[in-house]
Amino acid sequence: MFNENGYECIFQHHKNVNKSAPLKCKNVNCSQNSINRIIETIDKAQYCIDMAMFTFNSTELFEALKQAMARGVQLRIICENSRAFKAGTSIWMLINLGAMMRGPKSLSLMHHKFCIIDEELRVEEICLERGRRTKPNLCNSCIINGSANWTIRGFGGNWENIVITTNNVMIKELQAEFNRMWKAFTISLEPVEDMKMFA
Repeated sequence: MFNENGYECIFQHHKNVNKSAPLKCKNVNCSQNSINRIIETIDKAQYCIDMAMFTFNSTELFEALKQAMARGVQLRIICENSRAFKAGTSIWMLINLGAMMRGPKSLSLMHHKFCIIDEELRVEEICLERGRRTKPNLCNSCIINGSANWTIRGFGGNWENIVITTNNVMIKELQAEFNRMWKAFTISLEPVEDMKMFA
């Protein structure tokens, strides 16, 4: 949960940032603890992350996705086009690092906020693309889903919720919807030369 009490402890976290042991926060509503749980989930990705996000500017989650890509994890993003071009967004930086992005050409908003990690059929598809005939390593498929955009305001200024689950039915349904949108949305963004300084 994210609520008005989430950042009561933020100064303690900032003071502790360079210490080797993580801060054991006593705030039950701590936003930083919730963000850390999302990062830990992203850190477990081995093959792929498919993310549908209305808007995204969290520095910490950008770094987690960047590290995942550096490990060889394939990142696809579906984003609301009007938000992908806004100042301060992390979408451009991820595209310049190799992420693929698509968005709708529509007056309706792509308002989803979910992320699918290592869904079984998607992992098999990636292994085939890479020419691997052997069975993929055992991986932990999961989804991160909820009302919150991955933004500073979403985590620190709004009342929001996020659920992290390994429920196979939910994973497959969200992956099917992501795949459907990916095929339907033809607008894709490519790396821009003068944006590479942000990567």
